[in-house]
Amino acid sequence: HVHLGQEMAYALPVFVAEGVTHVRDMGSVFEETNALREDIAQGGRVGPMIRTSGPILESAQFVARLAKTMSAEELETRVPVASPEEAAPAVAGLAAMGVDFLKIRTVGSREIYLAIAKAAREHHLALVGHAPPPTISILEAAAAGQASFEHYIDSPGIKPLPDDHVAAIKQFVKFGTHFVPTLVSGVGFRLTPDEEVRAALADTEGTKDPRRKYVSAKLVHFWTQQMDMKAQEQVKPDYAGIHRRNAALFLQMHDAGVRLMTGTDLGGPLVYPGFGVHDELALFVSDIGLTPAQALDAATRVPAEFSGQGDTYGLIKSGFAADFLLVEKNPLDDIHNTSAIKGVFANGKWIDRAEADKLLEIAAREAAKLE
Repeated sequence: HVHLGQEMAYALPVFVAEGVTHVRDMGSVFEETNALREDIAQGGRVGPMIRTSGPILESAQFVARLAKTMSAEELETRVPVASPEEAAPAVAGLAAMGVDFLKIRTVGSREIYLAIAKAAREHHLALVGHAPPPTISILEAAAAGQASFEHYIDSPGIKPLPDDHVAAIKQFVKFGTHFVPTLVSGVGFRLTPDEEVRAALADTEGTKDPRRKYVSAKLVHFWTQQMDMKAQEQVKPDYAGIHRRNAALFLQMHDAGVRLMTGTDLGGPLVYPGFGVHDELALFVSDIGLTPAQALDAATRVPAEFSGQGDTYGLIKSGFAADFLLVEKNPLDDIHNTSAIKGVFANGKWIDRAEADKLLEIAAREAAKLE
């Protein structure tokens, strides 16, 4: 779960150097991201295989509020839907672009949501995105066909799951619904003290965290905007408690057979390109309570099958694409060993440690140039 576009082009080699060979772009200008993935596929640049939603389906009222602070270019990443009647043409427009799936974030009413879900089914496009606002429950959205839910699912502004979690979870299993916790984005934005985040923003040389070198000035600006908006919030929920509740719920769901997938929501404060997935894997083990093997499954086989590529990717197996990373230490002993990368096979090419380090150096130089 990342957000790309031309402004993130500099970071694409970082993904590969860190063993991330496939990403789901969850909201960007389609033409920009599509150009990047075509360039990667043709060998013009190093980067992960990209599947993209293009612009995000949003409530028209929410987009109107965004328009007060966002530029015209930034608004190109949104498609406002004001009524059920606007759902079909909005989805048809995205389908005509050639998107791989549909991303929904906010919705004005239950009727609009169901109209979007109906249009998605008619175009044979998976509908993925945030847990819907209280106008419709997560369970009803899953029944309508939403294939994956991103981020926390038990938090303010979301209709709570039924008290009988067991029955609800059985329904998620039945529908084949997937969940993408993106815990790392919650840790960076909500659980890390603001002064630590501000210090990271100011650390342009990466003296405290070397990964800061791979964050461009534009991405830092976006992080700063989010922190400034956070400072203006009047209500301060107990996000530590929210995090614990969600982690426990994800474990309960996983143990019942619901499939989890790793994602980072690249774009949020302290979510570093490429490196963030290793942070998320560690949180799957430490906070949710999965075994390292289960966490790795959520980053490999499960997302490959989810994207319809399970016969080619996600396993090291005869007849499958050579698409994997080689590590020096066993991640089944310690999940942090996923970062001990010896080399990566991506897009048919072997990249050893020395070449991966060169990719990181180039990305750091490019990040430093971008204003």
